[in-house]
Amino acid sequence: MQKPMKPRKPNKMDIPRRTERVLRMGGLLGCGFSYRTADAASSTTEWGRRDIRDHCYILVYVLTGRGVYEDEQGNAFEIGAGSVYQRFPSLLHASVFDPRVDFAECYLVLPPQIHALLESAQAISVQRPGFQVGVDAFFYHRFEALFLKLKTCPDRELPGILAEAHLFATELLRAGAEEPDLFLEKASALLSADFRCERSLEDVGRRVGMSYAKFRQMFREKTGISPGAWRNRKRMEHAQHFLAEDSAQIKVVAERLGYPDVYSFSKQFKQHTGQTPGAFKRARHLG
Repeated sequence: MQKPMKPRKPNKMDIPRRTERVLRMGGLLGCGFSYRTADAASSTTEWGRRDIRDHCYILVYVLTGRGVYEDEQGNAFEIGAGSVYQRFPSLLHASVFDPRVDFAECYLVLPPQIHALLESAQAISVQRPGFQVGVDAFFYHRFEALFLKLKTCPDRELPGILAEAHLFATELLRAGAEEPDLFLEKASALLSADFRCERSLEDVGRRVGMSYAKFRQMFREKTGISPGAWRNRKRMEHAQHFLAEDSAQIKVVAERLGYPDVYSFSKQFKQHTGQTPGAFKRARHLG
């Protein structure tokens, strides 16, 4: 009998080997993918172009590969897996890449008017052409969904898809611009309030404007533990607080914290504190 496949973790994905694009509205709105296989024996040190001047505003999400973006004003950004870099309209720039490694990207083409709106709102700046969001299937599938809509929709639906593409662009920008302290404050509040574990960690990430991969990475960097472990720690703090009440019943506390039964609650409580809930209660009352 064949064993069932293990479910894929949300932050993992296979790198797509596809090169295709779709452009609508006279080339002002589009989406695409490109892939280039590594050439380990390449005699050149780079591939790409140093004379690019786009008419549109383009956001490029890199899934694998490495390279450098540099513009005529001297702004530069080191491109790598999980990075997003921007190609600003009318700005002469270079995008060059290492031919010895595979390269895959998704990109979103938007009208220059969208660039003007984002710039006037100070959401973007040529001084910050790129940022990191991490390699995540969540973002890739957003590109894929827009690509399919642009490929198949009638012209009358294009204004709605333009609005959707604009929204996706702002989400990408927000994912790369979230202030770390504000992010941690918001994430901690959401996780602490969810002691019944009813909200998925992916949803918590979206609530703070990040993909699950970036949310988990940044949270671990700031706290030293994963979001799931942090929520369990807070859950156990709530448990100890509830058990300290004179009239507390273990079954009621387990239900209050969202456990399916007393056994599951007792097992996790002992793993965290070294005591069973009953022993903890007795020790508190004896003390």
